[in-house]
Amino acid sequence: MKGKEIITHAVRAEMPDMEQLKENSIRQATEKGTAQHNAWVKRLAPIAACLAVVLATVIVFPHIINNDTTTPDTTSGEKYHPLIELSLRGLPVENFSLANVEAGATTMDRIAFMNFGAMFEWEADCLAVVKVYDVKNTKSNESYSFDAQISNAAVLQGVYGYEDFAESIHIQIRQSIIKNHFCLGTTNLLRKGGVYLLPLKQADDDKWYIIGDMDVLFEIDDKGKVWSHSDFEDFKRHDGKSIETFIENLQNMLADEDFMLANSPFAGTLRGWTLADITITGKNEEKTDQYGNRYIGYGFTLHEVLSDPKHDNSAPLGETGNIKIYVDEADTIKLLSESRYLICLDRYEDEIYVNARLIAEIGNDDTITAIPAPDNQSYLGASIFTPYDGYKISDIREIVLRIETWREAQK
Repeated sequence: MKGKEIITHAVRAEMPDMEQLKENSIRQATEKGTAQHNAWVKRLAPIAACLAVVLATVIVFPHIINNDTTTPDTTSGEKYHPLIELSLRGLPVENFSLANVEAGATTMDRIAFMNFGAMFEWEADCLAVVKVYDVKNTKSNESYSFDAQISNAAVLQGVYGYEDFAESIHIQIRQSIIKNHFCLGTTNLLRKGGVYLLPLKQADDDKWYIIGDMDVLFEIDDKGKVWSHSDFEDFKRHDGKSIETFIENLQNMLADEDFMLANSPFAGTLRGWTLADITITGKNEEKTDQYGNRYIGYGFTLHEVLSDPKHDNSAPLGETGNIKIYVDEADTIKLLSESRYLICLDRYEDEIYVNARLIAEIGNDDTITAIPAPDNQSYLGASIFTPYDGYKISDIREIVLRIETWREAQK
């Protein structure tokens, strides 16, 4: 299962529910590694250093003012207070660090979020200041899942993506309770009465999750100062600044179009995948690999490589090549002979793989058409090319150049 499991677990575009992924990563870090796990870690290494995660949850909540966390009766007809009346002041903060790691443990045992850009590569829906007015714990009924803390909170101010929130929106945030993790304990859990600036993502079940709360948790103290609880420089350099100054700095950063482009999910994909213009030349008969997995091969000719991460373990890429697609993926990845595609190739060791969300057709006029994600994979999100549907290959070249120029300037 080596090749297939590496592709399934190590690729950003194939990641399942992020909270479940985090739990799985943590569980693997605390158990004895297997050969498959070691291969997964090896495959993830070139990508993981660039990542950082955000998630959160929607529900109704009551009003709060300053540090009063009393929950009013929502059936009484009482009106919520407008956002302007809610103070951006929280609880006294002990400036501990989430990144304290015991001897021998590394961030490679999980997905690490080291900078702001990583949050947007993982498609954070929004950044918002929230105040927690109540927390409760829920027990998991599944042996493979952690218990959870559900935090009821009010959105005090939207910083990015705030159009997703109605005025004075009340949300529910889910976090896994990981008591014996090698560096966390439960220090990443939101506190009742606390005020936080969080990168949030909404799941299919309408819950919200925090992206990257194992690496950064911006907490606002009772004097209005921000504490990242992080050892990563991109986050901790804001420690001790006022929340108003921090928000202003964030908004300036997010207004930079090249920053947002270079830290988009598309740009994140290019860190691990080769972006190429190819034509499919034929489909081979079904075969079985050395691990007993059935696959189909597709031959292709290469027209142009638009972006290549050039990893040490990348399979060679010549004027022609073959793509391996496992039989149980054949219904979601359908490549047609003589058709031209803009496609992301995962060149691992001696094999080349593709992903159903990373393929676009190229028309005779060089216009690309994103191929929608299959129905049975809709939970993974849209095609990575969806924002660029209708663009021409020349436009994609320009986008890649802007991404590479921005990254080079950061060195």
